[in-house]
Amino acid sequence: MKRAIDRHVLSRPLFRRLLRLRRCDSGASAAEFAILVPVLGVLLTGTIDFAQLGNQGLILDAAVRAGAGYAISCAPELYDCAGGITSTIRNYASSLGSSVAVTFPNATAGTPWYPEYCTWDNATSTALSSCDPSVVTTCSGAQCPMHGYVQVQAVWTLPAPLLPLSLMPTSLTRTLTVRIL
Repeated sequence: MKRAIDRHVLSRPLFRRLLRLRRCDSGASAAEFAILVPVLGVLLTGTIDFAQLGNQGLILDAAVRAGAGYAISCAPELYDCAGGITSTIRNYASSLGSSVAVTFPNATAGTPWYPEYCTWDNATSTALSSCDPSVVTTCSGAQCPMHGYVQVQAVWTLPAPLLPLSLMPTSLTRTLTVRIL
């Protein structure tokens, strides 16, 4: 009796069509391709965003190093070193656009030796206005400046990424301290 039921079910046209569709694999590749393309597109877009971020970070690193190189050779009593360092960094990072902000975190604006600052023999630091060479020759003990530095910080605000992910930073910051004295 079981065989009779099976033959009767198999003779139905709908069931036979379903069996044929189950055995058919002619559209499987197209279906798999349609499923994988969006996933691969998202992965490729994210990879491109991270690669661009890495490249732009290297450009900003090189720009800050170029600014530090300018700071080493600049004499603040003769030139506007802060302006020169800023323009060197912005010129070097011109491919990043005009959104590169340059600051001097440890310097005190308005001092004669801006953007330089000093460390003292007693391990404190102060603006280089007190590190004037005339002060250095007349100082004594713990009041003598030990080293002069310029600290340069460049911040670049990133444009919107291709794929808006919370993993992506909104800005890149690079800081470099160079000893000048």
